Amino acid sequence: MLMEELGRRMIYTPGVTGVKTTAAQALALGRGVCQDYAHLLISLCRLAGIPARYAAGAMIGEGATHAWVQVWEKGRWKGLDPANQCAAGEDYIRFASGRDFADCTVDKGCFFGAAQQQQKIMVKVEEYT
Repeated sequence: MLMEELGRRMIYTPGVTGVKTTAAQALALGRGVCQDYAHLLISLCRLAGIPARYAAGAMIGEGATHAWVQVWEKGRWKGLDPANQCAAGEDYIRFASGRDFADCTVDKGCFFGAAQQQQKIMVKVEEYT
């Protein structure tokens, strides 16, 4: 499968890429983070004729935002997490989905003059009965 092959070719390494790093650049480095893995898997899926989109959100128990891929399979979107080499299940909370990172930025905007900002995202998950 495409996700497993990507996992063999990449090493998860925080800090070596940024939001402007392309999938081709991350692949050439052989290193990257979740958004790089997502961009690469999306590219591979699309080359293989598999509809795929970028998903941004959080994983329950983790303290940071996360990116994964959704592929269209049997009439529904199925989540795949290439950075963790697993299916994205109920412990993934999607904030946005789109073509790539640019469609799904969690924080976006600009300041004029001296300004500081801190963002904190909290999610409460409850089961409805």
